[in-house]
Amino acid sequence: MTRTILVAAVLAVGLAARADDAAVKVIEKAVKAHGGADALKKHTGGEYKTEGTAVIGGETAKFTSVISYALPDKFKMTFDTTVLDQKSSVVVVVNGDKVKETANGKPAEVKDPVKAGFKQLAANQEVSLLYPLLDKDKFTLKTEPTEKVDGKEAAVVLVSRKGMKDVKLFFDADGGRLVKYTRKGLSPLAQEVDEEVLVSEFKEFSGVLLPTAQKVRQGGKDYMTLKVTDVKLTDTPDLKAFAVD
Repeated sequence: MTRTILVAAVLAVGLAARADDAAVKVIEKAVKAHGGADALKKHTGGEYKTEGTAVIGGETAKFTSVISYALPDKFKMTFDTTVLDQKSSVVVVVNGDKVKETANGKPAEVKDPVKAGFKQLAANQEVSLLYPLLDKDKFTLKTEPTEKVDGKEAAVVLVSRKGMKDVKLFFDADGGRLVKYTRKGLSPLAQEVDEEVLVSEFKEFSGVLLPTAQKVRQGGKDYMTLKVTDVKLTDTPDLKAFAVD
C-alpha cells in the first residue's frame, strides 16, 4: 500500500510538471502571435480609448473610456457614461497598493471589495501583455482542459499570482491568439461576479497585435460591448499621471 501511494505521488508530481511545461509553451506561442517578446517588452506603458454600451440598472448606457497603464502596477481609467440623458464621470487611479476614485469630480471613499476590484484591474492589465506570465517567480501557470470558443478549439491556461484573483486565459489552438478570458469582476452595484470577456478584431499597433473589440458577460448575462478607437503605446509612460494623494 505504501509503495503504491509513493508511486502515485511521484506520477502526480511528474504530471504537474508536464502540465506546467505545456502551459509555458502555450504562453510562448501566444507571445509570438501577439508580436513577439521584443515588441511587447518595449512598451512599458500605454493608453487605450474605447466606446461602447453597458447595461447599468437595467438600462443601456453609452460610454466612452480612457485606460492608461504603466507596468507593473499603475493603472488609470476614466469612464464617462450617459443613461437616460444623464451624464456621469468616474476616474479610478491605482498606484501599487494605493487606490483613488473620483465620481463626478468629487472624491469617493474606496473600500473593499471595490478597492480589491480596482487593484485587480491593474493586475489584469499586466496579465493581458502575456510575456510577464513567463516569470516563474511571479506567476503560476496551469493547463486546463481545452474548450470551444466561438466553435473553435482553444487551449486554456489558469494564471495565479500572490495578491491577485485567478484568471483563466483561452488561446486559439491554431494561431495562438488570446480570444477569451474569465475572471472575477465588479458589477455596477460593486458586487463581485464571474466575468467572461471575448476579444476579437485584432489590429497591429507599434508591432503589437491587440484586440479592438470586446464582449463582456457578468453572471452569465450580457453586460458590455466595446470598441477600441485609439491606442498609444510607449516606453516612457508619464508616472505623474498615476499620482495618488
